[in-house]
Amino acid sequence: MKESALINGECFDLKDAKISIFDRGFLFGDSIYEVFKTQNSIPLYFDAHWERFLESCRLISLDIPFDKDELFSSLKKIFKFSEIASKEDIYIRMIFTRGIGLDLDIASASDPGLIIFTKKLPSWNQQFYSRGIKLWLGDVLRNSTRSLSPSIKGGNYLNNILGLTDAKNHHCEDVLFYNHDGLVTECSNSNFFVIHDHQIITAPVRHGLLKGITRKVLLEEINIDSYEFVEAEIDNALLEKSREAFITSTTRGVMPVGSIRSGAFEKEYYVGSDSVVHVIQKLYEEQVELHLKEFSSLGLSE
Repeated sequence: MKESALINGECFDLKDAKISIFDRGFLFGDSIYEVFKTQNSIPLYFDAHWERFLESCRLISLDIPFDKDELFSSLKKIFKFSEIASKEDIYIRMIFTRGIGLDLDIASASDPGLIIFTKKLPSWNQQFYSRGIKLWLGDVLRNSTRSLSPSIKGGNYLNNILGLTDAKNHHCEDVLFYNHDGLVTECSNSNFFVIHDHQIITAPVRHGLLKGITRKVLLEEINIDSYEFVEAEIDNALLEKSREAFITSTTRGVMPVGSIRSGAFEKEYYVGSDSVVHVIQKLYEEQVELHLKEFSSLGLSE
């Protein structure tokens, strides 16, 4: 494949793609985005991504001048331009910006712009799946839900960057954010789960986290004997007594957590071939295969 970009309907090689320095997405983070992963040329959980995209636009009062079918046509156009083989799994990022304008007032913005680019799928360190990822619970807090809705998948990721930088400075591989009430929310770009007493627990969205697509699939479509997926409060006490933990995202799938550190404690989690997380990984992969069969007609290759 060749890495490419589609900007307002026109395709470019990625190295030649350019936007205005006065674009509000660049100047103010006044944009929203979605990331798709394709398998067998099918954008995985496309409908769920579209619904979240619509919600993000609604929450920042950004009108959409295209519908889902027109977006899909744009995806097919860049897929063809990128010369992607039908069996080649890729990363697609879609950015929708409010347009050009130097004034904070949204009424001064020009027409919104759609940018889609294709890249090779990121390759995560395989050690993260074998020994688990190391998380840091630091002093950088998740943005308050009273300031910025966690349901907006927006272009301003400074909070995430500061949290991840703090984690790296403490020799960990990702951050796990507290909210302003001292409750656990999510990581820099993934949702978080713990497993305790036959419950697989993730924090509710109202505590300050994004409605992850993989998270949604687990909560709504995965059944595991003797265990129940629930949304509930996660505090330090639950972190301490839980045996296993994992994170989820579009590109990571289900990734085990090996340890969590903070200034107050350090907790090791069980990671092994007989772990509950391993079972969840397999069930998720099976669910993805069922999804691909159901939506086989949505392939982007011709």
